[in-house]
Amino acid sequence: MYAMFAMLLLNFSLLLALISLLSILQTYMQLSHQNWDWWWRSFFTGGASVLYCGLYSLYYMWNFMDLDFYGSDLVYLLYMYMFLLSWFLMTGTVSVLASYVFVTNIYRDIKSD
Repeated sequence: MYAMFAMLLLNFSLLLALISLLSILQTYMQLSHQNWDWWWRSFFTGGASVLYCGLYSLYYMWNFMDLDFYGSDLVYLLYMYMFLLSWFLMTGTVSVLASYVFVTNIYRDIKSD
């Protein structure tokens, strides 16, 4: 039973590492093309995984769930919306923080006189 929590922690750590690395790569590519507005693009880069999860939840609802009452569909969609919104905010925040640390590290030693 405790192995499940270890696997969840491992997957969560890999998710955070992957989001951070993708955000840093995207921010570097954006800065190398002299586009300094990296904040929102970084946030949406991290939150883009919500699209896949949202589409898969709709696919799962239509094909595998046997919901006879429209209220059940509404409850499922409401809970998925709340979950996906919190997922989007979490991954977007991780992405912006990783990009911010990257940008402050690369511009820390530049002296403007």
